[in-house]
Amino acid sequence: MDMSRRTVLKAVASLTLVTVLPASFEELANAQPLRVRHDARSPEGKRMLATYAKAVKTMKESGTGTPASWTFQWYTHAVSGSSSKLAELNRIYGSRPSPDRDLANLTWSTCQAHGGNTWEPNFLPWHRAYILFFEDTIRKVTRDESFTLPYWNYTEDASIPEEFRRKNDPVYGALYQANRNPGINDGLPLTRVKGGLPANLLSLDVMDAGSYYSGPQGVPLGFNERIDSSLHGFIHVNTGGTQNMGSVPFAAQDPIFYIHHCNIDRIWAGWNANGGHNPTAAQWASRQVHVFADAAGRRVEVTNGQVTAIAPLGYTYDALPRPQVAVASREVASTSTESLSGASAVNSMIDGGGGGTQVAQAAEIQADMMATTQQPLVLESSPTAVTLTPAKTGASLESFSTELKNSPKRQYLVLSGIKTDVQPGTIYNVFAGEPGAQPAATDSPAYVGSLQFFDAQPLSDGGSTKQIRFVFDITSQIQSGVITNPLSYYIVPADHPEQGARPVVGTIELVNQ
Repeated sequence: MDMSRRTVLKAVASLTLVTVLPASFEELANAQPLRVRHDARSPEGKRMLATYAKAVKTMKESGTGTPASWTFQWYTHAVSGSSSKLAELNRIYGSRPSPDRDLANLTWSTCQAHGGNTWEPNFLPWHRAYILFFEDTIRKVTRDESFTLPYWNYTEDASIPEEFRRKNDPVYGALYQANRNPGINDGLPLTRVKGGLPANLLSLDVMDAGSYYSGPQGVPLGFNERIDSSLHGFIHVNTGGTQNMGSVPFAAQDPIFYIHHCNIDRIWAGWNANGGHNPTAAQWASRQVHVFADAAGRRVEVTNGQVTAIAPLGYTYDALPRPQVAVASREVASTSTESLSGASAVNSMIDGGGGGTQVAQAAEIQADMMATTQQPLVLESSPTAVTLTPAKTGASLESFSTELKNSPKRQYLVLSGIKTDVQPGTIYNVFAGEPGAQPAATDSPAYVGSLQFFDAQPLSDGGSTKQIRFVFDITSQIQSGVITNPLSYYIVPADHPEQGARPVVGTIELVNQ
């Protein structure tokens, strides 16, 4: 007998109050014809957007205490930065314990990995499960079992779909959000708002990643943390401001959030389809447990390992992205994913037997910290100069540069300890050289990379976000002579930072690996 995905989830969720998806869940889901998620700009995607808009309107107009409400779905990601989790629980449910209040307390503000008590490798699976239950809630609200969440394919079209820009439209008005960045609701692409977003930041370069996770100090970054800090974060910051998509506590209030994350999920599926391997060890696959409310309002627990493949979950995509280089190149790159102290141990812990050979090879590759900053850098509204100090005392600039150019290893600029008091609302671009030496244009050969502060702000409940790193491969610029002084850089905001923002880069290191 055919069984809908909602029926499967309801059957699973009703097993016990504290529900764990059983091993047979995959068998139940596989008995179903797969639903297809579509590009939001395709004819089928547009049809789904009409259903989506209907659901969003209904959810925004409903009460706030059930998973079928917009507030509940928003708060699952993170409670509004204008309040606190405790205050919102008391406002909506009262201060006395109750089943509904307890469920909200377990599920709200549990986003991985953009809040307190998070682990970076959970980023992709947590959001996959979140979107899965959100999508099923839309089916329940609209009574449309054929609904699938469309995805925003910004690597091909960086303007938000027109349906999200129709203020007061009788069909699509619920998808409109007024406090997006100036120009977004006029149809400008992300590359032309908030000072612009370099086109390379909207590429699919992340598909070339050789490992899922490189460890808290490893370079280059693995697929999970690389897509999180790069493509994912830059879309957030340039789409919405400090009270919208650009800040973690407000991001999920905007309907564009969910089709953004649908695309991130699609890219992960594409990386897997083209040879990328997810971790297999228990530390990642079964010991990380995430709590959600299903479409019927019941508690469900999900592990990372239960959402690593999309077909057993009952959906697929109309098209998956492909890597921009051959898989063989990615396999070579995977042998250098462990670098700084502790990275090999972390990968062994989460990768299990599947990546043992690669991890062993990587452990033999030593990373040398060649130069570093001496103190944290507070970024200003004007260019901030950066001067690195060589690890070897007494080395001249000439000898230092020669050593790098003659090295068979690769050179990375690693920015870590990223934090801010207030979300600055703009990206920052990094250039080699000194401020004023040349125009700060991202099409300049001196452009090194960009950073953003989407999840670098302290949480309203007193928690702090994870340690964020940006890693830029500057090998070709050093080897070609574009970077003549590998100790000198500067950082420039693309647009005027928000008042009160105090973005900080804790440490900048030049690593030779």
